[in-house]
Amino acid sequence: PTHWSSPYVASLVEKGIFKGYEDNTFGPDKSITREEIAVALVRVLGFEDRSGNNFELHFSDDSNISEWAKKAVYMLAQLGIFTGYTDGDFQPKGLITRQELAVVIARALNAVVPVLDFSFSDSGDIEGWAKEGIKKAYSYGIIKGYEDNTFKPTNYISRSEAATMLYNFMFIEGLLN
Repeated sequence: PTHWSSPYVASLVEKGIFKGYEDNTFGPDKSITREEIAVALVRVLGFEDRSGNNFELHFSDDSNISEWAKKAVYMLAQLGIFTGYTDGDFQPKGLITRQELAVVIARALNAVVPVLDFSFSDSGDIEGWAKEGIKKAYSYGIIKGYEDNTFKPTNYISRSEAATMLYNFMFIEGLLN
């Protein structure tokens, strides 16, 4: 309850976006996997009740995607929200970076605002494919940098940071009611 992300996490847990772990903990400082964030984003978007499980296989490592996450991963891939890597893998158990999640969330946005530039001191570390997505997420207030004016694009995102970004996304999209 004293963690900086508690209000965001509590709201998302209450809405069923995050379920926590079997030991009844959330693990706010742990990193989050690509398949975990796919499931959470499908819940955010309200797509979990979409019927059918007949989704096209997309990735060369489809067999590594957990059964509980397959529908979410395939759905987001078909919508163009989540993509794999250039080698054809999705890497479902891989940890998601800050720049990857910013791009995924930017692809899911429907709202329209003017896109602003950012001035993070480490903006040179942001990969070219991620810059526009980060600009969009930044413009909407979904992401912020750190107090030292860095973004740390290749750092793995913590569960608390992911929850905060999803909460901000829901606010912008009017999904918090």
